[in-house]
Amino acid sequence: MTSLKAKECGHVSAAHGVKGGLKVLLEQHIDLQKGTWCFLEFQKKPVPFFMEECSVSDDVAILKLRGVETPEQATALRGKTFMLEENLAQSKGLLSDQDLGYVGFEVFLIEGQLVGEVTNVYDNSGQTLLEVKGKEMYLIPFHEDWLEEVDLGRKRLTLEVPEGLLSL
Repeated sequence: MTSLKAKECGHVSAAHGVKGGLKVLLEQHIDLQKGTWCFLEFQKKPVPFFMEECSVSDDVAILKLRGVETPEQATALRGKTFMLEENLAQSKGLLSDQDLGYVGFEVFLIEGQLVGEVTNVYDNSGQTLLEVKGKEMYLIPFHEDWLEEVDLGRKRLTLEVPEGLLSL
């Protein structure tokens, strides 16, 4: 299991545009890529957001995060600390490929719907997160109360996640 180490990289300074974009002032130039995860700090804990779009010019990034759809939602994030997973922030790429337990397992909902494949596991100070790639990329909190079945032979996890979690 990989321990999530998020590094502070800047702060959300303002909403940008009419579709929930964010203007982030970076502490230094970082090459950000759409399709990766970033974190915003809420109550001193990193909360994951998927970067659907991003552009960087010098020390300013314009981001479109999944789940932030309106200028009002974006404005509510003003002042939040912007963070990246430490290795990504240091431009060393993603976490090293080590024994992460459930990496490679397929994740199904209790109703039988395939969500995707576990591509990484993060241990975030007492909260384990599964990074799952399917039609979209998800970070799913991995909690024993949600775990219905582990099939080691078929490399399959069956989860009962709260309604609406995968649509965030």
